[in-house]
Amino acid sequence: MGTLVVNAANITLKARDYDGDYSVTNGVGLTYDSDKTAKLGTIANGDKAKFKNVSFGNVDPIKAISFKYSKPNSDSVRVTMYLDKEGENKIGEWSLSHKTSSFSDPYKEKFFSGIEKASVGSGKHDIYLKFTCGGTAEDEVNIYSISFFSTTEDEDTEEDLNTATWEDQYKNDTNKNKPYYRANIYKRSSYVILSDALDAYSNKTIFGDPYAIMGYKSLVKQVPGISYNYADNTLTLNNFDSENKYLDIRNMGKAFKIKLVGKNNLKAIYVSGANWPTPLHFTGSGSVVLNASKSYFVGPGLNTAVLYLDGWHKESFIIDKKAKVTAYGYKKNSPVVLSYGEGRPALKKAVKISFSKKGSKLDGKFVDGKGDRIRSRYYYNKKTFKKK
Repeated sequence: MGTLVVNAANITLKARDYDGDYSVTNGVGLTYDSDKTAKLGTIANGDKAKFKNVSFGNVDPIKAISFKYSKPNSDSVRVTMYLDKEGENKIGEWSLSHKTSSFSDPYKEKFFSGIEKASVGSGKHDIYLKFTCGGTAEDEVNIYSISFFSTTEDEDTEEDLNTATWEDQYKNDTNKNKPYYRANIYKRSSYVILSDALDAYSNKTIFGDPYAIMGYKSLVKQVPGISYNYADNTLTLNNFDSENKYLDIRNMGKAFKIKLVGKNNLKAIYVSGANWPTPLHFTGSGSVVLNASKSYFVGPGLNTAVLYLDGWHKESFIIDKKAKVTAYGYKKNSPVVLSYGEGRPALKKAVKISFSKKGSKLDGKFVDGKGDRIRSRYYYNKKTFKKK
């Protein structure tokens, strides 16, 4: 037994590859999700597990380690790992802290610290795990896989992408307040993707269904300063600062909001709905500045605006009273564009605009930029859009 998944950058221990004789004797057995995905379960405080004859080959030294796990509680779970001998030759120790919605809701957490023995060496080795749990349940955490990395690059393997699952609780094609997802021939996706204007291959999925995960070749990531909460359908920007990064958002439902906390700086934000409502709604008491360098940029769909809303039915562009939004255009390019389908409707029929509150006035206005026979595009007629 041992790992079956290897590439040039990492090695992955799947739950199914565990040493059953040792692990079951020490309290850890295999359990399964409804799709028959195996995971280590029945894990309580003090339980231990083992992986036998693991060849590290391409991952010496170890620079990062990730755990794919589910833990639907707030209890702390610490994993201590040893090489070749139980309780000795410690590789490292890590705390799994993320609370998932259920035991069938896998979460992937990557650590770049906590590694005490980075060099493992050639040949085959046994890996021992010891679990220290703060709770008293008989099943505190489930472990799907453990990956070792010889690089600090945050990459996903093809197997990771091909086996990414979408929980039944999130499937939705009726509740328009929530993100859309239903398997269909059109492959309409719901997602929040963080992209880099200077690197087309560095997409990070903040939230995404299987189509988005495969299309953007990125599993859901933890990104400092950006988080998404499915329960209230809110994306939070918390002092995120990277002018080369932009957000591509699609089919997230009419209750979707972007909450601003502190001062945020990005290249652009694009929001679209393919027959599914997705407003451009800023809330919170923080601020965001888009394209501070006032440079030329072409985003999704060949759009040059840095704040872009695209809908197929009447949509909403809302900035709540305390939220502050600033967007800079490039030369004659509009910083904000509102685009709508369904037969080129007039602006008032196409969009609900709400952001001019007391003491907050815009310098310009939205004008009809025509478009084609199907779509209307309304451009902000100043180089700078600012709602204080």
